[in-house]
Amino acid sequence: MPAVLVPGHAIKETLHDSTNSIVVRAVREADGTPVILKILKEEYPSPSRVARFKREFEVTRNLTFAGVIDVYSVERSGRRWMMCIEEYGGDSLRRLGLAGNLELRDFLQLASSIVGVLDQLARRRVMHKDINPANIVLNPDTGVVKLIISLYEVLDAETDSRREAKLVARADLEEGMKWYFDRGFAAALPHLEAAKAAAGDDRVASAFLGRAQAYMEQPPSADWEGFEALDYK
Repeated sequence: MPAVLVPGHAIKETLHDSTNSIVVRAVREADGTPVILKILKEEYPSPSRVARFKREFEVTRNLTFAGVIDVYSVERSGRRWMMCIEEYGGDSLRRLGLAGNLELRDFLQLASSIVGVLDQLARRRVMHKDINPANIVLNPDTGVVKLIISLYEVLDAETDSRREAKLVARADLEEGMKWYFDRGFAAALPHLEAAKAAAGDDRVASAFLGRAQAYMEQPPSADWEGFEALDYK
C-alpha cells in the first residue's frame, strides 16, 4: 500500500502492515489528539468484510476495562474503511524486541499482567484467539499492558446443543449483518429471523433484528454507518 493519506490526520509512522490492513500512528488535526488508525487496504471491501470490521469495533468497544485497547470510531476514509484506536504511548512486544531481553522479575511481571487481562476477558465470556507479540502492547514507561482484540470468540454459558444451533445459524447471521450494514434492512430481516429461530434467543441476532425492524419504520440518517453513535469518546 502506498503512503497513507488520511483526511484530518497527520500520519507519523507505520506500526504494522499486513495483507488486509495497515496500522499507523497519527495525530488528529482537529484537536491534536494522538491516535492509532487501522485502515483496510481494499478500496472497495465487500459488505461482509465491512460487517466483520464493524463487528470487531463493536465487540472491542463493549469491553470497558483498562486491559483492552480502546476504540473510538469506525468510519470511511475516502474509499477505504478505518478504525480510530486509543494511543496511550505503548508499542507492541514485537516492535519493542523484548524477547530474550528481560530480567526474570520483569518477565514475571509482564506475564502476570497479560494473564490478568485474559482473566478479565474470560469473565466477560470473550476468548482471545490470537495472542502473539504483535497484539500485546506495553508502555515501557508506565508498565501498563493492553491487548489488541482482532481475532476473538464470544462465548456463552450454554449447552452443547445450543452452541451447535448457533453454528448452524451463523451463515444466516452473517448474511443478515451484511445486508444490515449495507442499509438493506428488508433483505436482512429474513436472515436475522432465521438466525434467531435456529439459535434460540441469541443476543446478537435479536439485537440486529430489533434494529433492522426499527429502521424499516424509521430509516437512519444519510450519514449512518451501522451504529447509533460513532463519536469519539
